[in-house]
Amino acid sequence: MRLRLSCLSLLMVFCGLAAPATAQVCEHDMCLEGAPLSDIPGVCDPCVADICAADSYCCTSAWDNICVEMVATVCGLNVCIAACTHSLCEAGEPLDATCNSCAANVCQADPLCCSSQWDATCVGLVDTVCQNTRCEQGGSSCGEAIVLDYNDSQQLLMGTLEGMPPGGCASEGSSCGNSATWYSIAMPYGGDGPRYVYTCGSEYSFGLDSVLSIHTGCPGNTQNEVLVNDDWKFGPYPLACLGFMPPRLLDSSLELPYNIPGGATYKIRVSHYDKTPATPYQLHVPEPSYALLGGAGLATIFALSRCRLRRSGRIHPD
Repeated sequence: MRLRLSCLSLLMVFCGLAAPATAQVCEHDMCLEGAPLSDIPGVCDPCVADICAADSYCCTSAWDNICVEMVATVCGLNVCIAACTHSLCEAGEPLDATCNSCAANVCQADPLCCSSQWDATCVGLVDTVCQNTRCEQGGSSCGEAIVLDYNDSQQLLMGTLEGMPPGGCASEGSSCGNSATWYSIAMPYGGDGPRYVYTCGSEYSFGLDSVLSIHTGCPGNTQNEVLVNDDWKFGPYPLACLGFMPPRLLDSSLELPYNIPGGATYKIRVSHYDKTPATPYQLHVPEPSYALLGGAGLATIFALSRCRLRRSGRIHPD
């Protein structure tokens, strides 16, 4: 060790090199909230610099929950999130409470669901502690589609594509021949507004790259397709999932056509992109009064307003 230090000293003397300053270290992991991080190259992960370029607050004031969320939304990295290892509607190993907001509610009501086992009691809690949410697996074929009530408010349905048979086809998302599940809803003439259907949160919670399509009937193929969307950001409603934090890009969103004279009944097909995994999903069918901003709703308005206020210093960050 002494010889190495001596050689290093001689090298600096003869080559005119200055002694290195104390190396800066990253204050904390970018997946953890805390003090602001450094955007100086080589100090923290390169992702930090990208986030601070998008939102300087993260490197000047505090690295808060919004900064952590941007690891996924700005950098496209999944390192800070834990996907649910199975559907919330099936028993199995304990879930990470951070994988889904409903899972967090269940584990708050019964901590054993996240520390010991996600058993039948935990599954039963989904319908009781998660607002307007129910375990409602879609039908295994277009002809066996689960019927939804137009008058039910703010429906959030949870199911899985795992083990579902292939069926139907859509003109986007390379999902023809993929596992699919089906719902049906009658849209009355003279209803009180459009209803949106979207899978927002499915990618974050379950890693699903969903493909959503609406059909006028069975067999639910491109011939009777009304609308289709693979990725919400590039679909007809580019604000659809902004109310979901973080708003991942592979969820899907569509508007159910309404005020068709005589009414109309539609088949809703939930599938997955190409050869990506068939995983659990969550399907939102919000009531018309909530379906604002292309499905994002009041939650988006609140989230965006909070973000603006927080950044201007008008409210204290959480």
